[in-house]
Amino acid sequence: MHQDVFRYKSLNSLQLLNDLFWVVTSLNLLSPDLPEFKEEIGFDLIDNQKKKAFSNWFQALCEDPFLLERYFNSEEQLILGKYFERLVQFFFENYPNYELLIAGMQLFDRKTTLGELDFVIRDKTKNEVLHLEVAVKYYMGYKSSPKHSMWIGPNGLDTLEKKLNKFAKQLALSISEEKNIDFKIDRRIALLKGFFFIHWRATVWPHFHIDSSDYGEWMYEKEMESALDEKGRYCIFPKHLWLSFYLDPATKNATKQEIILKVSDQIAHIKKGIMLVMIDEKRNKVLAKKLVVPAKWPRL
Repeated sequence: MHQDVFRYKSLNSLQLLNDLFWVVTSLNLLSPDLPEFKEEIGFDLIDNQKKKAFSNWFQALCEDPFLLERYFNSEEQLILGKYFERLVQFFFENYPNYELLIAGMQLFDRKTTLGELDFVIRDKTKNEVLHLEVAVKYYMGYKSSPKHSMWIGPNGLDTLEKKLNKFAKQLALSISEEKNIDFKIDRRIALLKGFFFIHWRATVWPHFHIDSSDYGEWMYEKEMESALDEKGRYCIFPKHLWLSFYLDPATKNATKQEIILKVSDQIAHIKKGIMLVMIDEKRNKVLAKKLVVPAKWPRL
């Protein structure tokens, strides 16, 4: 078994709209009180004063999603992190309160690549130029520790600590290279979205997490029998569905015992974490997201 290649043009408008809404309105994973992070990490793309304007803009897009559909009408392979960035870029290009100045600009020192600026935008309402580094991440709490080094990605290698260090380096680029940018940067901001997954038997969250941000549970493959609800209905979410809570009405669900067999079969082949969702059949709704990992996770 292998993971299927998924193309942007295969996305339907309902998923695109749901994912865009989640990208814009979901909270950052970490609090702006994070002391060791020198740059700003608490930022809402839509603050309370702009919610009505965004609601009107988004409603119009829902009524006529052609612009969004055309933006993603591509044979390019969907990679989750790049998909997230592309949704952010669509928003900056089309939402009237922002002006996109730079997207994905590579910086060089002679022939050496120093790095890339994700986005430089102008907030028209505040007349500020912002450098934004953005990412969507999924971290699982290991050994019931709040330390950022112990919040680890499904691949067993990436950690929250590594991501914050990378953010700091990326944001510093627009300071050292400001002479090569046509705009004076007023603020530098890290935008970290995604999910924290706490072990199903644990109670410890990472330092400075936001209580109301998105979260789920994780478990080892061998723990599914104990951790999953006996009466629950489940399905496996492929990577392109990980962003929002969109559930295609045609999605087939399975009983607990059926899903245990399916998850074990996939893990045996791909050796990585699997996204499992518990659903409400009657309301066609995702109730909870869960990550299931192989016995040898993590691989630090």
